[in-house]
Amino acid sequence: IKLVHPDGGLLEINGAGLRMLEADSAEQVVGQKVLQVVAPEHRQRYWDFHASICEGGRGTLDFDIVGLKGGRRT
Repeated sequence: IKLVHPDGGLLEINGAGLRMLEADSAEQVVGQKVLQVVAPEHRQRYWDFHASICEGGRGTLDFDIVGLKGGRRT
C-alpha cells in the first residue's frame, strides 16, 4: 500500500492507501511524515517497528491511524 523512506517520509502510496488516509490525491500525502497520521498513542511503537524493519527486521504491527478527515482505523 505504501513505500516509506527510513526518515519516515511517504514516498509512494496506492489508491487503497489513499482511501485509508482519507486523501483525495497522492499529492496531499506524498512527502509528508507517516507519523502525522499514526494515532498519538501508537507513534513510538510504530517508529520503533519502522526502524527495526529498515535495519532488516521482520514482523507485523497493528496500530491505529487518524485519516485526514478525522476517521480512525486500525
